[in-house]
Amino acid sequence: MNFDYIEVIPAQFLRHIPKSLNLVETNHIESKLLRLILGTCDIRDSYTLGVIKQRNNYSNALNSKNTNVTSSTIKSLLSPITLSQVDNYLAKNYNVNYSLINDLLYEYSYFFLNEKKGNHTTAFIHLYRILEYISYSFPLVHASTSKNFIGTFSSLKAYFAGDGNELKFLEIFIERLFDSDPILASTFDINVQHSNRSVRDKLYAGFHRVLPSENAEFNDSIYRVTITYSDLLKIIIQIRNRFFHFAVGGQKNIRSSEIENPDLFFKHINNHAINWISIIYFEVFKTLVDRWS
Repeated sequence: MNFDYIEVIPAQFLRHIPKSLNLVETNHIESKLLRLILGTCDIRDSYTLGVIKQRNNYSNALNSKNTNVTSSTIKSLLSPITLSQVDNYLAKNYNVNYSLINDLLYEYSYFFLNEKKGNHTTAFIHLYRILEYISYSFPLVHASTSKNFIGTFSSLKAYFAGDGNELKFLEIFIERLFDSDPILASTFDINVQHSNRSVRDKLYAGFHRVLPSENAEFNDSIYRVTITYSDLLKIIIQIRNRFFHFAVGGQKNIRSSEIENPDLFFKHINNHAINWISIIYFEVFKTLVDRWS
């Protein structure tokens, strides 16, 4: 593995969490992914030996940062599921979906590595790879939690109500996963900032150019873009199509020259996008834990 996942909970507190969540004791791949998303471990790049201190909790929309990590931190971040429930799930599912979780762990790790280096365009590529990994797998995994075959079939049939596109499949799944959850109607702001006004203007114009008005609200006086979580998936796909699938003659494509520096552009969106993808992961995780309780 190209990364090591370092336990940061002080030794005197480790006895208060299950061994399955203790990075000193466990080899469980999903424990590492979970601790990484919760912002409760360090990552060491095996090639450069550089260490990334991942302290942002991406499991909810609060965008909180863990100043200290203890056993109580883990317990609080996992709520409403308990440590014993998570331990039970991990113990019974050591090799379940191993390849998927391992791939997600790699992509998340490369995302954080490139974000730390300021390679935000490259980080977005790994973010989008995560999105593609989960586009079919998460709906299938979630449907498998049904206690009867008819329920599983009904869930899958509903997900296929779209046009067959894999990301449309995920979009329908998300609508059902967060049905009646207020988060889909919640908004977040992208405040476009740069010390050079000309650069800021180009970055803001880039968002204007690529985001459909029905998916984003613009406040030009303060360079603010407001987006609902229900539209974020469409926006991630839109940005990917307009920048990485650039074609001469295409509509509303993003030229690097138009946004001054692609890394500055993707820096404004990456944190929000990885947060939303992680919220989806954590919601599916909670469902699986509940199923095995």
